Amino acid sequence: MSPPAPRSALAAWWDNRSRAYLRENLGPVESEVRAQLAPLLFPPAAEPTLPEVCLPLAFAHLRLLAGEELNVVLRRLEGLARLFGAPGARVPVGAVYLLLTALTSTPGRLSSLARAQTAFFSLLLRRLAGLLDQGAGEDAIRRELTEAWSIQAEQAAGLALNGARGLWRRLQDPGLGLRPLGFSLEEWLAARDLAGAAAGARRLFPAAGEHPHLAPLVERLAAAEAIRGALERGGEPARIAEWAGTHALLLDSLRGAAESLVPWEAEGLRPAVPLLSALLGWSRRLGLLDQGEAPTAQPGRERLPDRLREFLAAGAPPAAIPSGPPLGESGRGGVLAAGRFLVGSGTYLAAGVDAKAPSGAASASLSLEPPAAEGEEAAIALRFGTGEARRFPFRLSEGKDLLAALHLGDQPDVRFDLIVRGEDGLWRFGASFYLAPPPAEREAWTRGLLEYLHLRHGGEEDRIKVAILRGMPGGREGGDVPSAGGSGGPVSP
Repeated sequence: MSPPAPRSALAAWWDNRSRAYLRENLGPVESEVRAQLAPLLFPPAAEPTLPEVCLPLAFAHLRLLAGEELNVVLRRLEGLARLFGAPGARVPVGAVYLLLTALTSTPGRLSSLARAQTAFFSLLLRRLAGLLDQGAGEDAIRRELTEAWSIQAEQAAGLALNGARGLWRRLQDPGLGLRPLGFSLEEWLAARDLAGAAAGARRLFPAAGEHPHLAPLVERLAAAEAIRGALERGGEPARIAEWAGTHALLLDSLRGAAESLVPWEAEGLRPAVPLLSALLGWSRRLGLLDQGEAPTAQPGRERLPDRLREFLAAGAPPAAIPSGPPLGESGRGGVLAAGRFLVGSGTYLAAGVDAKAPSGAASASLSLEPPAAEGEEAAIALRFGTGEARRFPFRLSEGKDLLAALHLGDQPDVRFDLIVRGEDGLWRFGASFYLAPPPAEREAWTRGLLEYLHLRHGGEEDRIKVAILRGMPGGREGGDVPSAGGSGGPVSP
């Protein structure tokens, strides 16, 4: 049976990716959220596709995680209803609250602003490319970007418009932007004993299986990587010249497709270390870190997960402060307690501050400290605007901490919640921030963990899995996670 045509495969991918988006972010209430909001956003006679339904939800997703109030997001959704042909729609605040709760407080799921941005802009580019196909002019599209989607900056609007044009051009091409090669790539590789190297290079793109319409692009990327490796090894000048020419031809054939990918597609083609991606996939399948819950991100909300409320009430356990008291205890700071937790497989940070704490306590930056050579510990550090800093270690000899550190390398951002203690002594949710370390630190983190796995376990996947399972509390199951990081010790600002 022959594979579907590229454009048919792309259409099917949009539906499948939209289903995955809803499942990953809304969990068990996905159908309820859609049932409450979709009929209000589109006219009764409309039959919106799944990606069309997901676009306003992704927009609300992005705005809620950015900290906008429920009523503001509600009005934005009503504005989208007018755009979609359903003027006069009244979105109930309860539906938006249900969406907020599902996005930020579903057990075992950790919200991510970066992933919300990826979803929204992918779906938005799809809509804009459709408008171009219908003959919409640039002025009309810019007006929609400003009025409906609140993209005000000229540079941002220009990027969105250029991305839509690229996607539209790609959709007009039967090959989705891939230029014909004029020869059989598979036969060319086999004739030069490079087929095995190309097959190995496909492992650099572990997420590509979720994007079957990109299979031809992945094949060429893997072939180019195999040829590049062969060129680095050297050889006869005539052979080097031929292979270099083919390598350049492959890269040129990819350019049209690669420059018009939507963010979801680009995410699926991000290269990864095969060993690390195999361990992460194994961990997710077994649910080794599938636990935990973050609070609903609504300022003033008193309902906090039990483990978080108990941790904040207890303050910073002395055993978790190896270098003396945090600066806040001297009265110059204001951070009463800070902890590293797990929600699902993601690292989640929370700090408790007093309502009268200096304003600098409400800002923080994140940095990564990879394991030192032959070291057994990695760490992340929070630095607050007050000058305080807290360090949260990952003890790599412990299975849960090693897995948490590996998953942290795959997180696009880290959710950090500020919990405020009022004058009445009650803890209330304050704000969420999504912190991302510098790319160089992220690369060093991944490299350091990989070196640790090779040094301690020879880089052998099965040996590493056994060591992780043996190092889990109870032999496998994970106990309470705040102990894996505690309140954090101080570090030098």
